[in-house]
Amino acid sequence: MEVLLRIRLDIRIIDVTNFKYPGAKYRIYLNDFMLTERFYPEDLIKNEQLEENIFLNLENKKYEINIENLTNNRIFITDVAVDNSISRDINDFTYSFEIK
Repeated sequence: MEVLLRIRLDIRIIDVTNFKYPGAKYRIYLNDFMLTERFYPEDLIKNEQLEENIFLNLENKKYEINIENLTNNRIFITDVAVDNSISRDINDFTYSFEIK
């Protein structure tokens, strides 16, 4: 089944002297399959979030999204939408969902 997976991301700043400095690099995995590797945009203002939109053909089973942080600043998941099913305020590096 083809679904639209939308993942909203935010960043935890470790070095508070530099807000969203270049080099906050991360990877997104779905069940150990890497979907993307990116740098968090340095031009987002404080109350903006990044949203990844990915169309996927998924089977009826359980899935886990994982964020691998490659720098000191930590990218984390805030919200996930799978088609019309939305989960908010996750604020973690992992999230699980099931396609039925």
